[in-house]
Amino acid sequence: MIKQRARKERSKILAVVLIFILTVLIGILARELASAFSLLETKEFYAKAVVSETSGFDLNSSALIFGEVKPGGSASREIFFENKYDKSVRVRIYSTGNINELLSGFDNNFILRRNETKKVGFSVYASENAEHGLYTGKVFIEVRRHWFLGNAE
Repeated sequence: MIKQRARKERSKILAVVLIFILTVLIGILARELASAFSLLETKEFYAKAVVSETSGFDLNSSALIFGEVKPGGSASREIFFENKYDKSVRVRIYSTGNINELLSGFDNNFILRRNETKKVGFSVYASENAEHGLYTGKVFIEVRRHWFLGNAE
C-alpha cells in the first residue's frame, strides 16, 4: 500500500515535470516560428578594406568600402536606416567573410519605431600586427516585424 502511494506520487511528479518541459519547448518553437515568418526584408552590402602601408578612402555609396588602412589605423562609414513600415521593426546586422577580423563598433540589434531614422556607424580597425592584404565580406541587414505587447502604433 505504501509502495503504491509512493509510485503514484512519483508518477504525478514525473507528469508535472513532463508538462513543464513540453510547455517550455512549445513556447520556444512558437517564438522561433513567429520570428522566421516576421522577416520583412534583407539587405546585403559588399564590404571591403585593404591593410597596407598607405592610406586612402573610397566614396562608394552602394557598399561599405573602407579604403586602405595602415596597421594601427582605422576607417569608418555610416548607413542611415529609415523605418517606412506601418509598425515598429527590429533591425539585426551581421557580417560574413574575413572582413570580420577588422569590422567592429556597429549596433547590431535595435528597434526602430514607425517613421524613425537611425544612423549606424561601421568601423574597421587594423591592429599593429594585422597582415597586409584584402579583407572582404558582406554585411547583412535583416528587418523584421517587431512583436511585443503594446505595439499599438
